[in-house]
Amino acid sequence: MANPNEFLRYPDGDVIISLSKTGQDLVLHSSVLCKYSEWFANSLKGVWISNKIAGTKVVQGKEIQMKRCELENDEGIFLLMGKVSVISSLGNIIIV
Repeated sequence: MANPNEFLRYPDGDVIISLSKTGQDLVLHSSVLCKYSEWFANSLKGVWISNKIAGTKVVQGKEIQMKRCELENDEGIFLLMGKVSVISSLGNIIIV
């Protein structure tokens, strides 16, 4: 049986999505998100929050720039917001 803590946490993913403050982040591929979501396609274009990244990690000798989104509750309205800081530790991500 798969480890539930690894569900939707791809080692070579480049987008961190935090849905709660528990640290159970999703780590997904931007290419897949952009393929199936117009919101992600527009949000993850070449410029990510004024060229800032959430960190980098090395996968199979290749440096990957990480992007981060967090689900925020604004008085009962939930918004997925782009972030530039890494809150939880996730593998070998380097905070910039």
